[in-house]
Amino acid sequence: MIKILSLAMMVFLFSGCSLLKVASAPFTPTKSTTPQQITKNSKQMRCRGEIKILDNGSVYCSDGFYLLESQSDQRDRKLSLREKIGQWIMGVSGYLFWLIVISIALTACGLGWVVSLVWNSIFGLGRVLRQIISGVQKAKNNGGDFVTALNASTDEDVKKWIAQFKLNNNIK
Repeated sequence: MIKILSLAMMVFLFSGCSLLKVASAPFTPTKSTTPQQITKNSKQMRCRGEIKILDNGSVYCSDGFYLLESQSDQRDRKLSLREKIGQWIMGVSGYLFWLIVISIALTACGLGWVVSLVWNSIFGLGRVLRQIISGVQKAKNNGGDFVTALNASTDEDVKKWIAQFKLNNNIK
């Protein structure tokens, strides 16, 4: 176990900063890196002494007065479709990275059965759905019976899963 952990630490050390980009992708906001427009306004008013605003709107200063105001407004540009897709892929790969890291940590702690349940629920149901969809498409294209097409396209595990699903949800 110590050899595996030391090997994992060496891999992390030598993987470089590219791993940090993937690992931090789910936590970074999705926005443009170059702004479309930046507007800066600044206002300075310098006066010596005491300010008196007269009835006609003019300002009177007796000795020394400074007023500094600055405003900045940044309007981000809209992301292109390519940038949106790239950021989505980085986010998904970041979540997958953390899922793998947590899975390794839980397996090392003796909770491998939890990890297997999670991975089976993520990827096991996808296999069931792919087999059902292919069977329905074959029956639709050939004009045949859906039940026989489903029986031909699914394996025994999927048939058991469908039977259990029907039993749990009272489907005939």
